[in-house]
Amino acid sequence: MNKLSLAAVLMLASLQMFADGLVEGDGEDLSLEEILTREPARSDYVDSPRCLRTGRIRQIEVIDAKHVVFKLSHKEYYLVRFKHRCPGLQRNKPVIYEPTSGSRLCNMDGIRSTYNDGLGGIRPGVRCSIPQFESVTKEQIVLLKDALIAAKRKTKTKAD
Repeated sequence: MNKLSLAAVLMLASLQMFADGLVEGDGEDLSLEEILTREPARSDYVDSPRCLRTGRIRQIEVIDAKHVVFKLSHKEYYLVRFKHRCPGLQRNKPVIYEPTSGSRLCNMDGIRSTYNDGLGGIRPGVRCSIPQFESVTKEQIVLLKDALIAAKRKTKTKAD
């Protein structure tokens, strides 16, 4: 799945949630037609903070080698999308993050997979730089997972 189609899936999911009344507006009452026809600004569909406070990170979920979700609360999630695969990142495998500014994990800080060294110790994997954090909803994460599974099935079917 290319970057454009993933962005389209996430944007359509956001618009659908807005239309269904699941997302609160900012006081601006726009019809669905107005939303779809006006020129969108990046801020309309992506909240991209530069840093996250490490004390607020409750869980890190590796979706695949290109997508990691940071959960801060039951309603606050941030997606990290790597341009290329981050070697070693796998679902259900622990990761470590490396903040360079103390209690904040920021863009360009590191994240690594971990490996069991066989002697009861943990060894860090390859360091990958975090390009940015994108605010997402739990529903968008589910849609992303479904889209990645569908893309994987499609690729597998073509190979067979």
